[in-house]
Amino acid sequence: MSGQQSKTAAAQAAAAAYAKVTMLQKIVTLQHIHSLFLASNSGAVGTKPDYVSFNILHLQALINNNPLINPEFDLLNISTSHSITKSKKPAGAKPTLSPVQIVQVIADCLSLDPIMPEDPVISQVPKTTIFKLSTRIQIAMVKDRLIKILNSYKNSALHEISSLEKVFKKRKDEMEMIEQGKVNDDLLIKEFNKTQPNTTDKFENKEKAEAKIDSEPIEEITVKDEVAKTSEKKNIQEEEEKEETTQDTADRAGEEDKSASAVEEAPSASPMDVDEKESEPEEDHEDESNRGIKRSRDDNEQSEVSKRRHRSETPTAPPTNKKFQTIATQLITQISSNRFASMFLQPVSESDEPEYYVLIKNPQDLKKIQKDVKRGEINTFQELEYRLQVMFTNAVMYNKFHSETYNWTIEMMEETANLIKLFKDSL
Repeated sequence: MSGQQSKTAAAQAAAAAYAKVTMLQKIVTLQHIHSLFLASNSGAVGTKPDYVSFNILHLQALINNNPLINPEFDLLNISTSHSITKSKKPAGAKPTLSPVQIVQVIADCLSLDPIMPEDPVISQVPKTTIFKLSTRIQIAMVKDRLIKILNSYKNSALHEISSLEKVFKKRKDEMEMIEQGKVNDDLLIKEFNKTQPNTTDKFENKEKAEAKIDSEPIEEITVKDEVAKTSEKKNIQEEEEKEETTQDTADRAGEEDKSASAVEEAPSASPMDVDEKESEPEEDHEDESNRGIKRSRDDNEQSEVSKRRHRSETPTAPPTNKKFQTIATQLITQISSNRFASMFLQPVSESDEPEYYVLIKNPQDLKKIQKDVKRGEINTFQELEYRLQVMFTNAVMYNKFHSETYNWTIEMMEETANLIKLFKDSL
């Protein structure tokens, strides 16, 4: 029973390890197996081996150093990442794929029908790290299985991209509605509470604690009561202001009556005194009119100041950087004169590479970058360097690892980085 239990435990561990293998790791593994078949078929005539064999540790190093699955490889910093892949031991603590997982991938992806125990898909040479494939496996079969896995991976990736684009578009529309003030505040509060569930728990705990402390019954104050109280206060203040204004008008009318009666009771007064008394209200009237003029002037000055502030706060369109355009044009001409630049001067021909635009979603070339610089769509060295990096990254991703085009791209990219540093210093 113990032997059976150990076998089942080992089988479960192997199944759990294989479940962690991604579709991209399977694709890279089959690509290297296909390369092994190509290398074995390229030998001299009559020296073709009966089966394909390989060292599992050497194959593991090649697979784990592949840029598509190596976690230490940064596609935005290819020069340093390329030096990591050249080393025998990558900087990562653990390898991406173990030898057991590689054997499982080969056995599963290249499974044969019917199953023959005496001729398995992959078998180990005893007491060595050498593995050999079945003689029934041919290069056409490996290529066919690889294309099927690539198509399924492409479909799943495109599905994920389309779903992410839908989510992004929905969020963008929601942000535009929020900026325009078309979303109700209640909905925003609900969304905020969803993202922070702990806040509602805190409020509930506070309410429970207050209910325990305050054992006496307390009258609940609703929002309507608060609104009614504030409206009553406003009404009382308005009534007081009205009473004050009526009292002021009554006092002014009484003072005018007293002054008129005083003038009538003193007929013996000299005409000079009468003129002085009559001139006093005129002077008061002139003072009031002067105050009104000053107030209107102050209001006009404040409105002019606010207009000036508004003009200063309104953003103006940034002027085009002609110096950057000239330097960027010179830089692109220098890059175009590189000995490997011919493959980047024009867009990739779809007739020559039909699958290029299926795999590469953001194609870049020197002609397109030059146009964007002239149009003003590229205004800084940071944007220009990013576009050039995307152009080189597309070439690295599309072409085969360590192929002739791959090595040319890496070399040209390093020379372009040195050129960019020189041009940055000239600014």
